[in-house]
Amino acid sequence: MPWSAFGGLLGSGKEVSFHRAIDHAHDMLAVLDECVAHGVHRVLTSGGETLAMDGSRMIRRMVVRAEGRAVIAAAGGVHAGNVVELVERTGVTEIHFAAQKPRADRAEGASMSSSNAGMDFSTEPDEAKIEGVLNALVKAGLR
Repeated sequence: MPWSAFGGLLGSGKEVSFHRAIDHAHDMLAVLDECVAHGVHRVLTSGGETLAMDGSRMIRRMVVRAEGRAVIAAAGGVHAGNVVELVERTGVTEIHFAAQKPRADRAEGASMSSSNAGMDFSTEPDEAKIEGVLNALVKAGLR
């Protein structure tokens, strides 16, 4: 793995997150060990599955393996209806979820992508989803 690609961020006092690439690794725990050895602060993962709930066993193994040396953040299909169970199953202290919704006033004109796939700034923060996730965690005593 070319750790030089981090361009001096590791060890600079800035936090570095390893973003879901680990989910494609043949040996996720070995890659986690390498991330920790190189000073990565946070690893974002769905446990090698599309949805974090489906990868919850691996996420739990990663939390145990990291031993607090790096934060394991669960991502992938997280919402108010499953966040409490996900946190309880895995032991994660951080989650990541898409908190966006389509804009009511979609911009007219050319898309920013030739595939016309979501690159036209047509989303906005979904405050209800954010509040739902936070409220679920508060209600469960996890926040």
